[in-house]
Amino acid sequence: MKKVFQYFLYVCFSPTGRINRAWWWLYALLAAVLRFLVVSVLSQGDPFLAFFNFFVVDVAFIYPGIVVSVKRFHDTNRSGWHMLWVLIPFFGALYILIVCGFFKGTDGENKYGDPSYLISKFKTKETYNVCL
Repeated sequence: MKKVFQYFLYVCFSPTGRINRAWWWLYALLAAVLRFLVVSVLSQGDPFLAFFNFFVVDVAFIYPGIVVSVKRFHDTNRSGWHMLWVLIPFFGALYILIVCGFFKGTDGENKYGDPSYLISKFKTKETYNVCL
């Protein structure tokens, strides 16, 4: 289980490599659930406190969100600079959602690395059973 946690930290904090759609959607789901839990549990019905908690949680998720999307762009053989699309209101976020969430990654190796979603130092029998 420790290896799975290490791999999850690698996915969220190291911008190199590639991840598939499943990992991208998993991160999006976990981030949404954590945002909801933090805001609903910590705000206790106070709208100002809810806004403050939501702001703090969103700031905490900026870097991991960028890293996970950059890795997803790498899987589709696009540069991580495609994250700059987010600066265009609505259409930028829609572009990122479509490319990261729905486009298939490139088969085989591309200029961003091997398509193996489990990095060799994390490859163990236990990791395969849990991650795949």
